Amino acid sequence: HDPLRHASLAVPPLQIGVAHVKKALTAIDGVKSVEVSLEEKIAVVDLEREVKNEVLTSAIVEAGYEVVSLL
Repeated sequence: HDPLRHASLAVPPLQIGVAHVKKALTAIDGVKSVEVSLEEKIAVVDLEREVKNEVLTSAIVEAGYEVVSLL
């Protein structure tokens, strides 16, 4: 994957927060789509252009969730 066009973030179990995380990430300018996997505990973000990792992680934290790591 092109790192400028794709980001994966490890997140804790989000049974109640999938919609919140997706909404927070898709609201970011430059984010094309977001897929959240409960099973793998990751959020995969496809980007239209480069978006800094800090912007992605901040959106999740501001939504009230935690980013375990960037993959």
